[in-house]
Amino acid sequence: MNYNFEENWHDIIVPLLTTNKVKKSIKNGILGYMNNDLNCEKELKSYQDIYDYFNKKNSYQLNKHCSPADYCSSDASMMEQDHWEEELMDKLEKNGIIKSFEYDKNKEHDIISNEYQEYREQYLQPILKPYIENYKKTHMNSYRLWGGCHWWNPTFGLTLAQLVLPNEKWIVRSSEYHTTVVNEDETKVFDILYYDEDDETLGGKNAYENSGMTKQQVKKRNKIITAENIEKKVNNCDFNEIYDNIFNEIKDYSNHIATNMIEINKQIEGLDSILLDYQYNDEDEEKNNRIYEFHHQIVDKLFPNATFPICLELNEFDVVVTKRKRIKFIQTFDCYCYGDFPKKDKTFIIKSKEPMTRRYIINELIKQDLTFDCNHCFLEGIEVENGLVECHTGS
Repeated sequence: MNYNFEENWHDIIVPLLTTNKVKKSIKNGILGYMNNDLNCEKELKSYQDIYDYFNKKNSYQLNKHCSPADYCSSDASMMEQDHWEEELMDKLEKNGIIKSFEYDKNKEHDIISNEYQEYREQYLQPILKPYIENYKKTHMNSYRLWGGCHWWNPTFGLTLAQLVLPNEKWIVRSSEYHTTVVNEDETKVFDILYYDEDDETLGGKNAYENSGMTKQQVKKRNKIITAENIEKKVNNCDFNEIYDNIFNEIKDYSNHIATNMIEINKQIEGLDSILLDYQYNDEDEEKNNRIYEFHHQIVDKLFPNATFPICLELNEFDVVVTKRKRIKFIQTFDCYCYGDFPKKDKTFIIKSKEPMTRRYIINELIKQDLTFDCNHCFLEGIEVENGLVECHTGS
């Protein structure tokens, strides 16, 4: 079982972060990681050496206000902060501290992007600055040096474990793939990098296993787990699974041929148009109609609870459109269908720990009772830009 960092973070751990012992462990961990990651000709011995190195390279800026996570070469820490900022902005908006970005959907995409960038840099960032500085000093994710386990856990992790749970004897357990901190009888783990509130061991089991495996062993295990998870996730299933469902339905329908013959014929005709494409000429109208009908049968199975027509091509649904963990869709009601009486905008928040596909986003919007109560009810496209979902609808 991993230590419950989230439950004890503010009361137990945050007060220790400013102690000399912990500050020294943070510095040693960051320097060890940076020297290995940058592979400099001259060993970096201080924070100033790191700042000078990046200034000479004209790379991203690091300074005394940075958190340990800012030193990561991985973008995981940036994604975590983006997620936190989005939630913070929602709270500030609800309390009237900030105004949300207002965009004119009739403007060109490039113009909207430039206006949003100006909104963030000139209006939003000055307001967010004190919140971000506090986040970097006190938030748990600021102390997760992603990719730096071999230097972070033997310094920061081990020091913190000894201070937080002094009655345990803590040791470093390390493999080619991962380094973690465990107690002497190996029943407890203290690993902030692997902490996972959604896991029954809080990430402890994974941290322990990975610290005893080679990279090749971990890769092989993860490949098996990934394959198993994909089968379980509805939003990631392959289209051939849908075809299998249709064949199974046809088999079931055969037990009631008299009452279901029409439906069976529709299914078979649709399969003919997809799987036996060579039977028809490229411009054959009958072929096109059958393909069109069959595609819509698949869409109906993908989105059985949709209250609006979905008119995207099948190959568009499983395309990843954002890697953000949280996005927002603002539904407006200002088209001509509402005349002089537009309705108030409606906001939908979509979250995911995995990159989001169009299929996932649409299903999440359906779960949140999205409807199009006007002539523009046909969903013809969906994109994500800067954390905002844009739905293209037609009449």
